[in-house]
Amino acid sequence: MNNTNGTAADFIDPAWAAESNTARILAVVTVFHVLALISVGLRVYARVWVIRAAGWDDLMIILSAVCAIGGWSIFIVQADHGLGKHFKTIDKKTDYVTFQHASFWQTIISATGALMWLKLSIALSLLRLSTTKWFKWSLYAILGIILFYSLGGMLAFSVTCTPLSGYWDKFTDPPPKCHDHGYVNTFGMVNTAFNIFTDVVLSTLHVPIIWNLQMKLKLKLYAIGILSLGYFAVAMGIVKGYYQATADSDPDKTFNRNIQFWGFLQLQVGILAACAPALKPLANSLLDLSTHNSPARGPFSKHSKQSSSGVRTLASIRSRNREQARRNQYELGEWDEGTAIGYGEREYSRTMRDTTATAMFTDEGPSREDVRAPGRLADYNSFKGIIKTTEFSVTQEGRRDRSR
Repeated sequence: MNNTNGTAADFIDPAWAAESNTARILAVVTVFHVLALISVGLRVYARVWVIRAAGWDDLMIILSAVCAIGGWSIFIVQADHGLGKHFKTIDKKTDYVTFQHASFWQTIISATGALMWLKLSIALSLLRLSTTKWFKWSLYAILGIILFYSLGGMLAFSVTCTPLSGYWDKFTDPPPKCHDHGYVNTFGMVNTAFNIFTDVVLSTLHVPIIWNLQMKLKLKLYAIGILSLGYFAVAMGIVKGYYQATADSDPDKTFNRNIQFWGFLQLQVGILAACAPALKPLANSLLDLSTHNSPARGPFSKHSKQSSSGVRTLASIRSRNREQARRNQYELGEWDEGTAIGYGEREYSRTMRDTTATAMFTDEGPSREDVRAPGRLADYNSFKGIIKTTEFSVTQEGRRDRSR
């Protein structure tokens, strides 16, 4: 056994030295990491293949997931070099050098880089929700703050020691010149404070926008709740900040690895929260929250007295219209029933109620149904503010007398 100076250590109780927290740390971070990766995979599937509306925010979340994989891999590397072991039992010239080297890159890749990509993804997603000026400019400001403190943090942390390798290897000749531990810890706390602040803003900014949408109360609460899941990441960040504030009083940092442990959970919970809204298209078959589930009301609803072939024809039109809308819409907008966007039967019903559609049946042939609607089926591209309309006419022939 070696101490930090490489000299013989004092007597250590074998039972105490044999204690290990490695399995617990790896089990917890792995479970959360796997859940986060699954959520990213489902999000990408929903965006690319279901609604066909992938965007820059999806690329950002993928980059965050890649960095998270790097952070998790570093836990695996550290497991063989002292993670979960008592600090006094670790060889300081071999194992601890490797441990600290991995820790440095974990801070850059996972604790800073992954969180930066994650928050950029959330902010870009929220930009899809509304074009209101105060909302847009607030998010632009948050984007600037995120880039400033994340990139600045990486740079500042990279100059902690001269040469850089002095961060993990204190036994070089000549000895490295490093800032004291207080500087590093204080800087880490400032970074955590920025992360908590941006998490709170990103988890709250959407509330007035959602609340003003024309939708049922239960859908408002659902939308607000699912977009506010970031508060769980806020809770993780607060716990991490507590351990940063008390780090100097912990002489056994490798045993629990509290700062890195809770920081990694903060990242994984943040990824889960960021992906949750994008999973709504996949959950529509399980949750009765989709706007597609409301029956259409109007002259062409399934409750009207049209022939079954006419209903099937209109259902086909709605299906094609809905598919086109999916290509142009973002999932955050489908909750809005009246102001920005919406597709499916509820939007079809609302549009048709605003028109004076009439139906005319003619008898000029064996089996064609004629339904002429001066009304229009509309689907909205809320992100650009453009309305696209489609007029349709279906005819039926079967009787010789024309009726209206």
